[in-house]
Amino acid sequence: MNPKHQYFKLSEDDILGIISDYLSEQVNFGTFNSRIEFVENENNEYRIIAAYGEIDDESIDEIDFKVLDETLQFNGERSTMPKEFLIDITNAEHKAKIQKLIAKLDTELNDG
Repeated sequence: MNPKHQYFKLSEDDILGIISDYLSEQVNFGTFNSRIEFVENENNEYRIIAAYGEIDDESIDEIDFKVLDETLQFNGERSTMPKEFLIDITNAEHKAKIQKLIAKLDTELNDG
């Protein structure tokens, strides 16, 4: 491993905790009740659904996250990013840039 790099290996709880901490800063509740979990769809794609409400709102425990997954639109910073900022791996120019970065990372990892 390259000593100039920092590496992270995160468990499901780590990931959910980080996201929950981030999202809690986005909500307009001083104190709140929340629930967050991974949801998998029929294409084996994972996403995270989170619900926040008033501290005494116990209805959050009854929310069906699979239903939310089917009805909510993505609303994260990256999923709502303008398309010109997204990488399209079918685009030859984008693919060449990605391959160059992969080769550079591979070299760095193998030299370290």
